[in-house]
Amino acid sequence: MKDKKLYMIGNAHLDPVWLWQWQEGFQEAKATFRSALDRMKESEDFIFTSSSAAMYEWIENNDPAMFEEIRQRVREGRWHIVGGWWIQPDCNIPGGESFVRQGLYGQRYFKEKLGVTAKVGYNVDSFGHHGMLPQILKKAAWIITFSCVRCRTRRDCRDGCSGGNPTTARGCSPSASCSSICPGARSWTIMSGGRSASFASR
Repeated sequence: MKDKKLYMIGNAHLDPVWLWQWQEGFQEAKATFRSALDRMKESEDFIFTSSSAAMYEWIENNDPAMFEEIRQRVREGRWHIVGGWWIQPDCNIPGGESFVRQGLYGQRYFKEKLGVTAKVGYNVDSFGHHGMLPQILKKAAWIITFSCVRCRTRRDCRDGCSGGNPTTARGCSPSASCSSICPGARSWTIMSGGRSASFASR
């Protein structure tokens, strides 16, 4: 391990309206962003990534001072915008028009408000991905997409990690719930230049 370098990057994945009312999701997003900004004050080498333009708009409207802090950290290169979606979407049911508009509105917001667009696609904790996504992401200028997919049952986890397709809902994610039923299982999908590669490590 002497010649290996490990990078640890702060990240927060939130589903602001999954099991919460949006007001609760907003408070979670605000608390998360506040925590990330505080960590940056504590550690000069702390880097943070976050997605979903909708949450930034909530902060912009509710706490302009915090939004300006975020803007400054983006300019410094310590806060990285990923995803580019308006909100992280379901990737099974929506059609192409929905995905395209998600990217259009999200990227437009980030460009106008923060001066950047996301280059890294981001859709963690998804239960599968639509087959048209690589083409959409490529044409929207995303360079790399990172996503984790979660298994639902012990059999799904076993099958997905032993030759199954990790890009479907049967793949395994590095989540506590998955690890508890499929110890050590991990899978990722990385799409680059319109091509996808899925792999699992044990």
